[in-house]
Amino acid sequence: MQSIQDILQDKEKFKKEVLSKHKYVTKEFQDFGYRVALKLGALNQVSMYIRMAKEKPRVHMEQALSFAIDYPNAKDKGRIFMWKLKELEKERNETLKTRNKYLRIILLDIDEVLILNERFSKRYSREFNVDIEMLRPFFEEAFNDCLTGKKDLKKVLKKYLKEWRWQGTADELVKYWIEEDLKYNQEMIDKISGLNKDIYKVYICTNQEKYRTEYLAEALKTKVKPVKVFSSCELKVKKKDPKFFKKVLKEVIVEPDQVYYIDNDDNNLNAAKKVGINIYKYPDQSINQLIKDAGNKP
Repeated sequence: MQSIQDILQDKEKFKKEVLSKHKYVTKEFQDFGYRVALKLGALNQVSMYIRMAKEKPRVHMEQALSFAIDYPNAKDKGRIFMWKLKELEKERNETLKTRNKYLRIILLDIDEVLILNERFSKRYSREFNVDIEMLRPFFEEAFNDCLTGKKDLKKVLKKYLKEWRWQGTADELVKYWIEEDLKYNQEMIDKISGLNKDIYKVYICTNQEKYRTEYLAEALKTKVKPVKVFSSCELKVKKKDPKFFKKVLKEVIVEPDQVYYIDNDDNNLNAAKKVGINIYKYPDQSINQLIKDAGNKP
């Protein structure tokens, strides 16, 4: 049986180990997350609390922390903290849903809907005289890990450079890939731009790896001015999975029937439909029909 002195020494040793692992805490949210874990006696989960400090509303974390610390005879303050935080988030969501009941959320796909550029594989095949079938294995296998944020596109592409007859580096190939002149669907942009911003909130939903996500998000700032770009690489799931749209709904905080989504892919549309979102297949159903239906909703 350990003595009290041994237990205290073990705790101090553990604390030093945690601090050494997190010695590069340079941002305020990292410091806050660490301090929350320390006060809850949960340094073994400090990474989780740092992540929460980055993603969760600060006021909720502070309220939950105060509640957990003051809770009488609490053996597991971390568990009390998590319970209270969930309750606060639930209350907030219900309040916001009531406040947002008159909002209409429009979700726009990018490729072949909002932007009408030729697919990269077709463009590359044509410009470099490479059989498109040579590119197919990459897009059917390795590229999927890039789309869900598991792998870095530049690192993955290195093994394909010779086979694809690319004369430059992986960085240069990515630059060629993403930094093309964008051909916007101007009719759609004009319709979106004319909407009442107090009622209609526009978001982008796209399957992209991180480099093209960053490039397109910046390019669309002035053209479409979306509230946010929801990308598969950041949500860690592709649009063909209903989990993608569940994550979207969690962030926009409205009922599913207040959300209108236009895409040209049946798999993506079916996934959105499963969570109750109104769907429109482009180009068979136009942005005009979407806006009309959204405007007619009581």
